[in-house]
Amino acid sequence: MKIFSGALKGTKLKIPKGSSTRPTSAKVREAALNFLRPYIQDSNFIDIFSGSGAVGIEALSNGADCVTFIENNKNAYSTLLENISLAQQRLKRQEITQPTECFNKDLKKIWSQLKSQKPFDIIWADPPYQDSLDWLSFFSDKLDEISSQEAVFIMETSSGLESKIEISNTNWVILRQKKYGSVLITIWQKQEEKRSHL
Repeated sequence: MKIFSGALKGTKLKIPKGSSTRPTSAKVREAALNFLRPYIQDSNFIDIFSGSGAVGIEALSNGADCVTFIENNKNAYSTLLENISLAQQRLKRQEITQPTECFNKDLKKIWSQLKSQKPFDIIWADPPYQDSLDWLSFFSDKLDEISSQEAVFIMETSSGLESKIEISNTNWVILRQKKYGSVLITIWQKQEEKRSHL
């Protein structure tokens, strides 16, 4: 697995062993991040269900100001730390400093901590496919708590769920939805809340 663009282009990343994680394919990652490129520069980016960290490291490579990684699986987290260390070493040689923060915890258990941090501009989530709808419901209720004013939320799911992928929170509208074989990428953007004029 390689980083396909930016300051870290060509960097080889390790893939977690075992079947507990499902790395986002290079084709899907490249297509989605190319669409997001105008939003990435200087953004506060969070990569949820990080796995190898390829998505978040791609964001670092393309100028994200800070990237937070969340991965609950211990085996995958170990690989994630190795990949981030390699990325940071290569960025340092280019005199590029971009902070990262990593959590080896369940997302729901650290949500209150995320709420207290600087709001995120880009939120990427790649949950286990079998739990996608449960997590979508969670995000629908909670995204406003950690997101900046015009944040972008991306979720990777099975393409078979296309008709069920929606957020009930009216602050979020779909920017793009596209199938890549068995994978569906949906991108929402947060809209500025309408204020009533007295």
